[in-house]
Amino acid sequence: MVVVGIMVIVMAMSDFVVAWWWLGFIVLIGCFVGFVYLHRRSAALRYTIDRLILKFPIVGQIIEKATIARWTRTLQTMFAAGVPLVESLDAVAGEHNNPRTLQLFGDRDQPDQVC
Repeated sequence: MVVVGIMVIVMAMSDFVVAWWWLGFIVLIGCFVGFVYLHRRSAALRYTIDRLILKFPIVGQIIEKATIARWTRTLQTMFAAGVPLVESLDAVAGEHNNPRTLQLFGDRDQPDQVC
């Protein structure tokens, strides 16, 4: 008897999805658009997402190493061109697009001052 009850529930869920699939599609698109909107407007959300991305096992390490490589390459180029080290550090710190790495490299005002 339990199997019959479960089968009735599954059939009812199937009928619901067949009848209202378009509503689920609209809700999914609405959630995506809302997330993109909030991501652009909220510095705290951007900071949280970037922090979570950096915690991913493989992707986070790749992003972190690529950021450090870009940071050191730019710093080396500016230092070799004769720009003083302190000014080079300030200019390189502004290059990052990840608020979490900005904070790690010394800009302690994050996430409030994210563009």
